[in-house]
Amino acid sequence: MDVSDNAILTAPLVAVAAGVDMFAESLEEQGVTVQKVDWRPPSEAVESVLRFLPFLDD
Repeated sequence: MDVSDNAILTAPLVAVAAGVDMFAESLEEQGVTVQKVDWRPPSEAVESVLRFLPFLDD
């Protein structure tokens, strides 16, 4: 794409929503085309976060 023209400004907006349904739904309500991707963090990342949950206070 030649960035010297305004094609990027006039092309239809398309968003990618990776695992955040509320984000995708909000965009769709505004007429934006959304490509939904079922993504989850790798299990080792989840395990490292779960180790800290007992330290969180409501």
